[in-house]
Amino acid sequence: MTLIGVHTNNRTNRAAIRAADDRELRKWQREMVIRSCVDAVETALRLQGKCMNLAYPQLPLAEAEELHGLLGVDAHTIGANAATLRMLNARMVATACAELYSAATDPDFFKTFEKLPSRWTDEDERAFSVGYARIEKARDGLVRHASTELFALEGVDSEEVKQEQRRLRDVVRRYTGTV
Repeated sequence: MTLIGVHTNNRTNRAAIRAADDRELRKWQREMVIRSCVDAVETALRLQGKCMNLAYPQLPLAEAEELHGLLGVDAHTIGANAATLRMLNARMVATACAELYSAATDPDFFKTFEKLPSRWTDEDERAFSVGYARIEKARDGLVRHASTELFALEGVDSEEVKQEQRRLRDVVRRYTGTV
């Protein structure tokens, strides 16, 4: 009889350990999704700031050239975050981040920075405006999808989710005053 009790107790303990491990995994996954989203959003906001500095220059030419080189670094950081989100199986957020990466690496948008803004044609102005707006829209879409994805992760306390959503929105507000 004691043997049956010990066996049942061991099975119960193993189930409890598995449940605790699953909760920890979900918590870790949620934190990694948030970190990747915040990093991608902050990087996109920095990239947009650099683009504005290049489009409406108040910088010496050497600084402008350095800024232009950093745009690619920012874009690739966004791409790395999209890959991380795919690995975390956060599909909607990964897709939204991939769209942000696509917008941030649009060749027509980057072509505008190959010449001085004072020499831009109407087509260059349009390409800049469209590209900048596309980055902004994709960034906002990432924030929206990240908020939705947090609710989709099982076992998440709703107050905890609300805090994480606020954290993500605060990053955007800090840079833009929107969302």
